[in-house]
Parts: sequence; structure tokens; C-alpha cells
Amino acid sequence: MKKFLWSVLIFTFGLACLVIIIEVFSDDSRFGPISIIVLSSLSLLILFSSISLLLIQKGKKEFVIRSMLLFGSIIFVYIFLDVLAGIILVEKFSNAYLKDEFRHHKLKPSTIFYVPKPETKIFMKTNNLGFRGKDMNPIKKKNVYRILMLGDSFTMGYSVENENTFSVLVEKKLNEILTKSKKDEKKVEVINGGVNSYSPLLSFIQLKEIIHVVNPDLVVLNFDMSDLIQEQLYRSIAKYDSIKNEFKFSINKKSKKIAVQWIEENLYLTRLLLYFIENKENFSAELTVKNVVRLANPQLLEHTLKSDNKDRTKQWNNIFKSISRIKKLCDDNYTEFILTTYPWGHQVSLDEWNPGRDRFIPQNSDISDKSIEILESFTDENKIKFLNTFPAFRNYEGEEQIYFDYDMHWKPAGHRIMAIELGKIISENYLQIDR
Repeated sequence: MKKFLWSVLIFTFGLACLVIIIEVFSDDSRFGPISIIVLSSLSLLILFSSISLLLIQKGKKEFVIRSMLLFGSIIFVYIFLDVLAGIILVEKFSNAYLKDEFRHHKLKPSTIFYVPKPETKIFMKTNNLGFRGKDMNPIKKKNVYRILMLGDSFTMGYSVENENTFSVLVEKKLNEILTKSKKDEKKVEVINGGVNSYSPLLSFIQLKEIIHVVNPDLVVLNFDMSDLIQEQLYRSIAKYDSIKNEFKFSINKKSKKIAVQWIEENLYLTRLLLYFIENKENFSAELTVKNVVRLANPQLLEHTLKSDNKDRTKQWNNIFKSISRIKKLCDDNYTEFILTTYPWGHQVSLDEWNPGRDRFIPQNSDISDKSIEILESFTDENKIKFLNTFPAFRNYEGEEQIYFDYDMHWKPAGHRIMAIELGKIISENYLQIDR
């Protein structure tokens, strides 16, 4: 018994040291949720083995054996329940995102994932090409006018069912207009290329990858108010290869990636534990890619307030570089391009996104439209078609709220407003329909 416990103690201690060394010298040099769980488990095993050795020396061998049986039974039951829950629930609660060395992260093709939030509980599905929505044939038919929507979670339609996203609504509306105009031999397809937390830089990289796959006739980049800050943070961690003219992001080592993927695909209880540990970082106010892209941070929307006096010239120039790259890529492929922008709830009225806004902006803050004016000036100078939907959102008189109370995203009403505005500009300028 002593030899066995000593073997366990030495092996466990050595394994813990190896994990620490790997983490210290890894690319991201931080202890992630997997490492925290592994080190905590190894520490408990070291403590258990050490105490057991002391108890054996004091003549309590039988007590140690019973404790080992109890300890082993608890581990067995946990693993059994975890695997069983994984078999039943993992398909419904799959992680929709893959880490990507070129565009940081992307959606997994053909995946169902669950969005559990206090205000909305919905299932989202990605298609065979990794876009939100139904499966599609990438080969475009001759009578099809294909539109590709680019953007972040607002475009993706976070927190609403698929049929309520503005991509689906625009497609439906434009096809209705074509039918009424007796041009129903022509069809419109709208691809929802929105991905949670994207900025123009990632949208450019995404478009570069897929433009020859889906061959869109029109690309719509939906600029979000969070993009100004997120763009800078993605650029800060991306490595630019001037020879290949491409950006690359560091991703976790293969062994760690395989471990995380296996847990996500097979276990459920451990996934919940990993999620809890990872989201403990919500309490950090540090400006990092992780907590600005994924969590609430007051710096994200500072530029939308009158109190903001920072020099953001460099930030806007970086945004303009990415937008210009998208425009040039479209021009080179004989594809039309539209840039749009839309407001967050605090930019619409005092009744919207309340009290959720309090996590992001100080109370009683005065709103500035400077960012919209900067975008309008840029598009005018560069002859880019620009759709500013702020007036439409601010003039909305419907009874249904546009934004959730806590979640910053649109309810179905917000998607309807966006769809109406997009439908107007597309039908009048690109489908040659007399309305």
C-alpha cells in the first residue's frame, strides 16, 4: 500500500510540475480553465496521498482503504453521470465556434447550439457552409441575385430565432417585391455571414476566403458601434505578413485544442465547470481582447458619448483600411458593396436596453453622433454606398421594444426595422424595380 501511494504521489507531483511548465512557456502564457481543473485535481490527489501515507504510519490502514474506495466511487459516479449527460445533452448545447488562425474564430458548419439567456432561450443552427441558416448550394443559379451580409452578433441574429433575423426578412421582402413587379423569374438569396464579435478586419478576412465560393452579387457590411474598439484589439494580437498580405492569429497548441474539443463533444458537467471558471474573468476590468469582445466593458462604447475626448484618429484609420479592403475586393470581383450602420439601445431612447446599458455606460450620459458623422464623411470621400439606419430606429413608433432589457441585441422588432431599410436601398439601387 505504501509503495502504491508513494508512486501515486511522485507521479502526480511530476505531472503537476509538467502542466505548470507547459503553461508558463505556452504562447498565451496564462492558466486556462482546463489547466486550472487539472492542477486542482492533481493537488487534491497529492493531498489525499500525503494524508493517507501519514495515516498508514499511525496504523490506520483500514481507514485509508475505505477512503480510497469512497474517493474512487465518487470519481466513477461523476464520470458516469458526465458521460451520460453528454450523450443526452451535448448535441443541443454544442459549442458553435472554432478557433481559426486567419480570422480568429468562425462558426462550425452543421451545428446546433443553444443560447441560454434570462430573456431568451433559443436554438441556433449553422448550415453546411458555416453560416447561420438553412443549408445551401454554393453554386449560384443564373436567375439568382445573391446578397452576402457581413457583421457581428447583430447581423448573426443573436437572441432571435432564425426566421426573425434581418437576413431572412430581407430575402423574403425582396422576393415579394420581385413577384409583385412580375419579375418572379428572378430570385434573391441572402446569406447571413454574421459571426459573433466580428469587426471589419475579420469580415475582410472572411470575405477573402468565401467570395469565390458563394460568388455574391452584393456584399453588405453592417458596421457595429463596438467595432471601433474590437478592431484595434484584434489588430493588436494579429501578426501581419506583408509578403503574403494576410493576418494570422495564434491558436492554442494542438494537444490543448484536442482536449477542449473532446470535452465539448463528449462531456456536459465538466463543460459547465469550464464555463464557470472561464467566466469568473468577468470581474476583470482590464482591456483585453477577451473581455472587450465577449464581456461588458465601459471602454467599448465611450466613443458614442459626448464626454469622450480621446484622439481616435488611429482607430478610425484602421477601420477605414479594413472597409477599403472589403470595397476593393468587391470591386475586383465585380461585386456591389454597401456599408451600413445601426445604433445600440442607448443611442435610440432612454427606454431601450434599460437597465442593461448600465454595465457599459455611466448613467445619464449624453449621446454623441460623432461616430456616424465620421463614417458618413469617409463614405462620401470614397464614393461608398452608405446606409445610416439611426433615423429609422429613432423614429420607430411601434409598441414592441426594439432591444432586450439586459441583452444588448435586438428583439424581432429591431430586425424588422433593419430589414425594411435594407430592402429599400437594395430594391431601389440594385434590383432595378419600379416601386
